[in-house]
Amino acid sequence: MSQENVEIVRLMYDAWHRGDFETSLSYFDPEVEWIEPPDNPGGRTRHGHEGVAGAVSTWTGVFDDYRYEVRELIDLGDKVLLTAWHSGRGKTSGAPVSEENFCVFTLRDGRIVKQEMFRQRSQALEAVGLSE
Repeated sequence: MSQENVEIVRLMYDAWHRGDFETSLSYFDPEVEWIEPPDNPGGRTRHGHEGVAGAVSTWTGVFDDYRYEVRELIDLGDKVLLTAWHSGRGKTSGAPVSEENFCVFTLRDGRIVKQEMFRQRSQALEAVGLSE
């Protein structure tokens, strides 16, 4: 089942990258918990499909040319560790912004039930009981 979880996360991002947000959202459980990085200004926990849509629109709303590149997906059983790179240009400032980020997805019955985001790989590994 765990390799299937990696594929579910991959399919979710594939749909998102082609602009099919409805399909992308369908990979999330209706009661999903979306946890933003603890050190993120204004970071918080969002719930449900509405919470996911709100989080995504927050990011895409403040950047022009926003890009999110999946670099690695690691199978951890009922969890998947993602390494990604995101970048964009501030809509107001025009300043370029880019950083690596890490997500831990928890899946149950073929749906993403939790997404935790981290700025550091060590934080993401710690969240799943591993270290570098």
